[in-house]
Amino acid sequence: MRGCCLGPLLLAALIFPGGLRLNSQTSATGCSTPSFAAPHSFASGALPQFLALGEFNGDRAPDLVITTIAPSRIAILLGNRDGTFRAGPVHQLGEGLQPVAVGDFDGNGKMDLAVVNYGASKVYILLGNGDGTFQNSGSYAVGRGANSVVVADFNGDGRSDLAVPGSDGSMLIGNGDGTFQNAVNLRAGVAPLSLAVDDINGDHIPDLVVVVNSDSGFLGSAGVLLGKGDGTFGELIRVTSSLSSSVATGDLNGDSNSDLAAIQKQGVFVALRNGAKDDDSFLDGRLYDFGQALQAMSIKDFNGDGKPDLALANASSSDGTVMVALGNGDGTFRDAASFAVPGIPYALVVGDFNGDASPDLAMASNTGVVAVLLNLCTSTTQARLAILQDNAGITLSWPASFGNYVLKSTSSLSSPTWQPVPGAAITRGDRLQVIAPISSRQEYFRLSEP
Repeated sequence: MRGCCLGPLLLAALIFPGGLRLNSQTSATGCSTPSFAAPHSFASGALPQFLALGEFNGDRAPDLVITTIAPSRIAILLGNRDGTFRAGPVHQLGEGLQPVAVGDFDGNGKMDLAVVNYGASKVYILLGNGDGTFQNSGSYAVGRGANSVVVADFNGDGRSDLAVPGSDGSMLIGNGDGTFQNAVNLRAGVAPLSLAVDDINGDHIPDLVVVVNSDSGFLGSAGVLLGKGDGTFGELIRVTSSLSSSVATGDLNGDSNSDLAAIQKQGVFVALRNGAKDDDSFLDGRLYDFGQALQAMSIKDFNGDGKPDLALANASSSDGTVMVALGNGDGTFRDAASFAVPGIPYALVVGDFNGDASPDLAMASNTGVVAVLLNLCTSTTQARLAILQDNAGITLSWPASFGNYVLKSTSSLSSPTWQPVPGAAITRGDRLQVIAPISSRQEYFRLSEP
């Protein structure tokens, strides 16, 4: 497993097959307020519902996959590295397609898709050809009401597995060749409405953060299922009994523990993990009144100060907004700033769409477009590393103006021994780039001043 340290000192991250999450951070000056350019819209098809980020055609530029319901189809938008996108292939698999997740299911270094058919209670597997196109590899039955899907190696065999909510929840163990074993229940008595994956207790085993449909009478309560490393999970650890719709995780107070944020009717509920050794509980949470029509949420540092912030898709009016609430680094957040987007946003993803190492926003709205907002906040006080993972390796890049800095790595933060990363940096435009090989152990990276 890999980690990444950004800035002159540390910003660590853990990488799972499904993506990247922030784990611990250092301070930086950053921008005092979030700032984004006016949205640019790219056609996606009528009524887009779900949105995911991937790299589908081998050019190392972030691409987007969108599922729509009128008609029901899968649309690909290929990134141009400058914040714009061009139309890619369209795939149709029948009516009822909704959630989508990205992973490498056959181990060939090309990103594949898992797409849930809500009405038919199936998950379809589309294997990537590496040129932006996909081939249908079959489908698998899952429980009723499946409305999301997450990817991780849940049983420790180095292969991507799938977890799908609905009924008692479904676990599909990957065979590593693009096929999966038949679904088994995630956890008896727990009916997840939605899922997120993270290593909550720091044991390097993926856990599930869930919104459950029924658990001792609590409809829509949020909690955690700790992974055992064999594809099974422990008892539900309830974090909030209030009605929640979706969850996200990140280290919100800089203590190297994953915390939880849940969208609720009145806003966002934030709960910090206890942090005590051998204690997997969460402290009492706080509700932030960010509105009553929040559709999606992401956690990322949007103003470059090294503190996680919240981005929220808000559908409270006919003209929707994306809201960004800056974090204070202690688990609390400031009032949210709003940015107009076309239509009502249903889904939100974060990625570096123009290669400047700042996180940008993409939202799918009911107007049949994906709106992209480029981040205008660029910190000049630190050398920020950008990171992109695929099966060929982990690409790390930083501004060429920091060309005299040295990229180093270590496998431990408790007693680190920083060693230079082998290989010379390659100049790519105005950035320097190093591709590090994938390793089974956890590693951390940093840029060191000469």
